[in-house]
Amino acid sequence: MAKRKPDQTINLRLELQDYERKALSTALTASAIKDMADAFDKLTSFENMYVIATVLELTTGKEILPGTPNDLFFILDALRDWSKTQEEEGPWWHEVLKNLPTAYGGLFD
Repeated sequence: MAKRKPDQTINLRLELQDYERKALSTALTASAIKDMADAFDKLTSFENMYVIATVLELTTGKEILPGTPNDLFFILDALRDWSKTQEEEGPWWHEVLKNLPTAYGGLFD
């Protein structure tokens, strides 16, 4: 059922003196600063800075932060080259396992 239209309108007027205006202005300024600080904190989070660095690297072609996704091909190429040099001495993972610390020394003698 539709609501009935109001038959009268009541206006409310608040008048502030100088002290209340200054207090309200201070509260609004503090709230605005808090909102800006929260936005800056979210912008400079680790995840967002990582994304920004990755986008800058992709657009400019310059290295800013090692280990970003566009470095994946360089890392894979380096790993592939290193594994080729290790094939003469045995599998590369054999050397990694040999150097893992245990209570009794390495895993392999």
